[in-house]
Amino acid sequence: TVRALAADATPVTVVVTGDEIVPAGTPARPGQRIDSNGPLLVAWFAERGISATAVGPVADDAGVLREIVASACARSD
Repeated sequence: TVRALAADATPVTVVVTGDEIVPAGTPARPGQRIDSNGPLLVAWFAERGISATAVGPVADDAGVLREIVASACARSD
């Protein structure tokens, strides 16, 4: 189970992507969506004793996304 793995878990990075995503607490304009998945997933992992951090929203740009994922992989599982 997830709880059994939590003691040995490597920190997790949740990468939130999409040009249409705005951070929670930011008013969304037409066509935009407020990031709810990042905070939700960080809380889900925390409830299970796993350290998690959300990064983003990251623009829909392959080069930027590649850099963010490489950085996340260096410190997360």
